[in-house]
Amino acid sequence: MNLHAQSPSPAKHPQGMLAAVTYIIFFAPNLAGKKDDQYVKYHQRQAIGLVLFALILQGVISIIGYWGGPQYTLAWVVRLILLYFVIIGGKTALAGETKELPFIGPYATRLNLTL
Repeated sequence: MNLHAQSPSPAKHPQGMLAAVTYIIFFAPNLAGKKDDQYVKYHQRQAIGLVLFALILQGVISIIGYWGGPQYTLAWVVRLILLYFVIIGGKTALAGETKELPFIGPYATRLNLTL
């Protein structure tokens, strides 16, 4: 009995690396000329949704800071949450999956953008 046998890995998409990079630089597929690939386009929508979510949260944090709230602590918590979303998105892109990001994914999938 071979205890070190590895289970077969799921089929990876040929554009998985580009889709993962999209979570860091959301316009990377446009620069690479791969914007017509549906898999990359799906992850690009998720990444743009994440950017919009980050901008909205930054605005809310600024308003809270203006009122005298815990702006700096809240900003770091939000940054850690956004970093978690970037890691999850990149990990699913590299694995060849099209799973939505938590909380953001359903809204990002509905974005009607001409990418």
